[in-house]
Amino acid sequence: MIQEKDGVYEGIPGGIYHAEQMVALKDMVVSKSMLWDFFKNPKLWAKGVKKTVSSSMEFGSLVDCLTLTPEEFGDNYIIQPETYMGPESQKKGAPLIEKPWNNNATVCAEWGKKIPKHISIVSAEEYKRATRIRDSLKEHPIFGEILSSCKKQVAVYNTFNPDKYNLRGLPLRFKCLIDALPVNNKNYDNAIVDLKTTSKIISPKQLKHVIYDFGYHVQAKSYLDAYNAVTGENRTRFIFAFVTNTDPIVVATVEVNEEMLAHGRDWMHRAVDKWTECVTTESFTTEWDTLIKLD
Repeated sequence: MIQEKDGVYEGIPGGIYHAEQMVALKDMVVSKSMLWDFFKNPKLWAKGVKKTVSSSMEFGSLVDCLTLTPEEFGDNYIIQPETYMGPESQKKGAPLIEKPWNNNATVCAEWGKKIPKHISIVSAEEYKRATRIRDSLKEHPIFGEILSSCKKQVAVYNTFNPDKYNLRGLPLRFKCLIDALPVNNKNYDNAIVDLKTTSKIISPKQLKHVIYDFGYHVQAKSYLDAYNAVTGENRTRFIFAFVTNTDPIVVATVEVNEEMLAHGRDWMHRAVDKWTECVTTESFTTEWDTLIKLD
């Protein structure tokens, strides 16, 4: 879904926001995650090689839904029953008894076939774990306060400023989806907040590495720039709420510093420059096409 005008949009379902754009490359609305994948290897990206959606990523989406947009749960998920009624034995006329759910059983397989393809099936254990994580997030002294007074899942569309980027005459637009936008909150009104699930939380130093490794510093800077550009506000803070996706559940809120935002800005300039070069020349090259001399 491409919004025709720059601005802030609320109430856009995640499935629609994330839907792929069936348009020419020059007309694409880019995002941080799209540019992150593209910049790693433009040639593979142009060939349509898709990144694998891991089970941990799928679980993270479930946590996001329960925490930020619980009203959308029924439109996107269904909980798999824990038991089913099946014959006690293979004998003809055997009485039906309650059995643990088994996807190989005929009754269970038939149940699964009736679920629409756009609905994700989650086990009862996954759902219970995700709700425990949601509750831990709500109980956290900082993220809980932010959740209590914020707009959730806010889409932003912004046209890149040609004075800041070398766009080579390409009209380029950017989109992002803000998890939590604090309002009427004196402690965090100047911030944008994003929720991330992670396998472990050990120390601030480890989380800093996570931010750099996954390009979250790029996300922070690009989201702040896009939001401020279309609203005229001057939000300067970006906060990540990290939560572990397994027990014991740990929640940590981390604010990105100025150095990390600067690195995010520099990376974004390189990625946008590479994108516009590839699109305008219709040549998607990669560093692996050249002779590499090792230091």
